[in-house]
Order: sequence, then C-alpha cells, then structure tokens
Amino acid sequence: MRISWELKGQVLLESGRAAEALAPLRKATAMAPNAAPMKVLYGHALVSTDTPANTAEAIGVLANATQRDHDSAEGFEFLSMAYHRKGKTPKAQLAAAQGLFVSGKYVEARTQASARPGAV
Repeated sequence: MRISWELKGQVLLESGRAAEALAPLRKATAMAPNAAPMKVLYGHALVSTDTPANTAEAIGVLANATQRDHDSAEGFEFLSMAYHRKGKTPKAQLAAAQGLFVSGKYVEARTQASARPGAV
C-alpha cells in the first residue's frame, strides 16, 4: 500500500500532533523539494512544535517557500510567528505585513509595515 507522506503529516498536524507530523512531512518535502505548499505545511508543523531548534529550521524552510511562492499568505503568517519567537520583531512584522498584503488586507498590511518594532 502506497502511503502519502503529505497526507499523513497533515492529518497528524491537524490533530494537534505537530511533533509526530515532522517525520512524514520531512519525507514528503524531500520527495518534492521545489513544492512551496509542501514547504509551508512542513514549516507550519515546525512552528507548531514551539521548540527553539524547530523554530530556527522553520525560518529557513518558510523563507525558502515564500521566495518560491510570493502569494502564500499562510507561508508569511507562519514565517512571522517563527521570527517573533526568535525575537526578530522587525522581520516578524514585515512577514506579517506581506501576508496581509497577499490576503488583500491592504490597510492592515500598511499598518503592520509602518508600525514601530514591538508596537504591534
């Protein structure tokens, strides 16, 4: 029986089992290294574990995914979370603004982008 690593990882992630989702999502990402949506899902799982090592890895994965897919609002949202957890507030605010802009929330994006670091 053929297993879909992406599906298994997604089910685990959506079931609140982010740490268990990492292995299948890592395999799925390795099988499709240029698939930005896969990287976003993997980055989401990494951020959801809320550990420093996984947060650092999430930044790399999500930065790559958002460079490949500039229209990934979710990618920017999770990237913003990861930067925030690392204390990189200006980068977190920029990623949040980019995600809002992609979502068509232009006023919120402008507000986020023009906020002083740590003010929002």
